[in-house]
Amino acid sequence: MSINSTQARKIRIKELFKDKDSRIHFVGVLGSGMKPLALLLYKQGYTVSGSDNGKGENDLPGGIVFYRDHKSENVKGVTLVVKTYAVDDACPEIVEAQKEGIDVVYRAELLGALMEDFACPIGVCGTHGKSTTTAMLHSIFSYCRLSPTTISGANLTSGSSLEIGDDTVLVYEACEYRDAFLAFSPRVSVVLNIEFDHADYYRDMGQMFI
Repeated sequence: MSINSTQARKIRIKELFKDKDSRIHFVGVLGSGMKPLALLLYKQGYTVSGSDNGKGENDLPGGIVFYRDHKSENVKGVTLVVKTYAVDDACPEIVEAQKEGIDVVYRAELLGALMEDFACPIGVCGTHGKSTTTAMLHSIFSYCRLSPTTISGANLTSGSSLEIGDDTVLVYEACEYRDAFLAFSPRVSVVLNIEFDHADYYRDMGQMFI
């Protein structure tokens, strides 16, 4: 995907979110990266639904419609479908969305568009320690009487993977799988460590640095 097309998709996503009546459906909503985004949009007043056929516990708020399967009817009336790289394009919800002309975006693209509303997005990346460092940064900013919005891949001290603050500081985990971080635009990048990982996508260390 070229830079121009990436920016065009961001613009399209932001257009959809201008309307609070937009309905967003998350395929794989119980995933560690998907759940906090679903919660964020729900708490911002959007209609949110999600599906997941895994064994994860459904601890979503009652206002988020949840399906324990992937059926085409799950996306009826939906404005936007969000998926992860783990979701195959043959998934009935994705097939139906594309058939009906519903926008389908990756989780990384959604986060990349949302973070543009924050003055200082801080991305935490690395093979190990992202969740721990994200939680530490949240605690530090909070201690300094700031109000960070934090999106973590693991629960924070509050017991949730999401803490909503103001639109000044956003602390988030920047996943490197399938170059997902290229959709992000941080003001500050925290790079913890780099080891060979995700061998199903990266050939070797050299490709990770390209």
